[in-house]
Amino acid sequence: MKAKLPENEQTLVAGARYLCVWCDAEFSMKRSELRCPGCGNSQVQDIIPIYMENDPQEEALYCEVDFHGG
Repeated sequence: MKAKLPENEQTLVAGARYLCVWCDAEFSMKRSELRCPGCGNSQVQDIIPIYMENDPQEEALYCEVDFHGG
């Protein structure tokens, strides 16, 4: 879903898990500033969100067709 968001609207989510591209560290955001604990990377374009629980911005990108029954 990150690819669908406009470039300047990639927001930080407190309950998310992130992956640092520089050192392949997986971590959770603990403070208001997003920084990799492994290498200190703080560039948003190099830190990838890999799990977000109940992210309203992501759900807003879906329509009824995307939620099908099984």
